[in-house]
Amino acid sequence: MVTRDTKDEAYLWSSRKKEMQMRRELDSLKRKLRAKKGLPPEQRAAPAPLTKDQLENLMTVTPKEELSMKVAEKKGQKSLGQFEKKSGSEGQSIIISPRASKMGLKDELEGSGFAVEERDLENADVVISPRVAASIHTVDQFIQGISDGSVFATLAKLKHEYLHPILIVQGAPQGEGSQAGNAAVYDALSAVLAEYHVSVLSTGSPSETATMIASLFKQEEAKQSGRRKPVQTTLDPASRQMFMVQGLPNVSATLAQRLLKRFGSIKGIADADVEELMRVEGIGRVIGEGIHTVLRQRFGEEEG
Repeated sequence: MVTRDTKDEAYLWSSRKKEMQMRRELDSLKRKLRAKKGLPPEQRAAPAPLTKDQLENLMTVTPKEELSMKVAEKKGQKSLGQFEKKSGSEGQSIIISPRASKMGLKDELEGSGFAVEERDLENADVVISPRVAASIHTVDQFIQGISDGSVFATLAKLKHEYLHPILIVQGAPQGEGSQAGNAAVYDALSAVLAEYHVSVLSTGSPSETATMIASLFKQEEAKQSGRRKPVQTTLDPASRQMFMVQGLPNVSATLAQRLLKRFGSIKGIADADVEELMRVEGIGRVIGEGIHTVLRQRFGEEEG
């Protein structure tokens, strides 16, 4: 229950709008992935035409929405549509990876007024603040990362390093794709959202990506300027165990959870032989031998 005509009510309406925006981003990403797989667009029933009263309601700003907008304005928040290039970002420094630069992001960010510093980043592609960083993939790179497991390893490390990691999928898919099922893609999206707690955003071009990053940068800057108490980013023991197990070859968050549940600890996993590891659902001989080898290989020793 929320009290009427209060800030709580304004935040409620604001959060609902943000939720709808996230749903639109996920719908956009789903359409791109279906196109990449060569699948036809989802068939949806055509919406009924709006009545005159419904149109008037859509065009009218309600008191609740007006209050919500006023609260958002006080906090310095703007939507992407409201954001203007070079507004508040003139001369601000931002760090990006060489990979992001090759995707055309450096020129777009400099066009938005940022002083761009290109640096070799281990996991992130753009560092927005000490708390927020983004990994950027094209649709093709995202699908390839699902196939070889690299996208999960990157996000796991990003989650460990930053309090609020973001995954940005940029651009339209290339090529006609195939008729292969897309269940793996949707399972991967579910894992990113549910298990990794990573925000997923979809953009159509480097220009849109730069605009989104500029907006995130401005909002994060406003939050940092008003923050006095440092944020605790240390993982709890269970999350730290999950993170360590996910660093093993071809081990996703789901497999890491199954391994820890079966063997009870990282030591239990290390003591298991290949046959015991293969009794875990989803682990075959290749993954089992990979885990077994890494946990017994001396540091600096090359695989023979």
